[in-house]
Amino acid sequence: RSAAARRCGCHLRSSAQLDDLSFSGEGLSVEERAGLEVAFAKRRVESDLKSIAFWGKVKGTDNDYLVAAGLGESLDYPQKQFFFCTSKSFALQALPALSDEFAAKAAGLAASRLKGDPSALPEGEEEVEEDEDEDAPKKERFSEVHRLAYAVAQIDRATAVVPRGAYLVSATHHVLRNAAFGGLDSTTAASLDNYYHFRAPEALARKSALERAGMVQSTDFLDSLAEDTPRGVWAVRVDRGGGVATLRSLLYPGYFFFHELGSGNFGGAYFGYGQVNGDIGFMV
Repeated sequence: RSAAARRCGCHLRSSAQLDDLSFSGEGLSVEERAGLEVAFAKRRVESDLKSIAFWGKVKGTDNDYLVAAGLGESLDYPQKQFFFCTSKSFALQALPALSDEFAAKAAGLAASRLKGDPSALPEGEEEVEEDEDEDAPKKERFSEVHRLAYAVAQIDRATAVVPRGAYLVSATHHVLRNAAFGGLDSTTAASLDNYYHFRAPEALARKSALERAGMVQSTDFLDSLAEDTPRGVWAVRVDRGGGVATLRSLLYPGYFFFHELGSGNFGGAYFGYGQVNGDIGFMV
């Protein structure tokens, strides 16, 4: 495998890794792969991101959104910045930060499909004529790009999987990729206890982990998938013959994760409609 593949994080650092998710039945076209490779290279030059990776595809009724996740410098947990483009144009744009008002609006519309037009207004709202005063500050209007930002944030919070031991806390209490990570074996890979969410922890006991003096154990600073509620929102499968473990989310259908056993190769991506599974309570 290429060095890029071995260095992958919780998202796909190399388009070649899409082949590792072939079990999902999802993927990108040749045009989409090529377009994103160019867009990623351009974004790396233009920004101070440490890395940028393919996050997933959010399917719209008219066009699809291709989403990327970038990692920037941080004093503790890595900070993610999300970018998007449509399936018709590969110019990456940053997803906007959401105010409480816009997040609440997006949550209220989460049950309806996205169109694939970032400037589309909610149904029933009309375009407002621009103020003739060019110096007047323009009020940001709620549009589909804010709905996309909300969906991506919710999905990433609930997924973004990494295996146990793939990240560590340095002596300066920075969360870093573990260069010595050699992968899980077939036994440990079968347990959800050995997979974690790559985000700042939400469990109270772990929130202050980086503030404590001394060594921080790998189980102390990230939340385990085994603690997700409701129980049973993850399906894990180990193919001993193929040497790979796979996970899929039942809460957000379309998120898939793979880990090549005994190696540092792993990654995940989302291919779906950006919607939570409303029937999850009846399935688990």
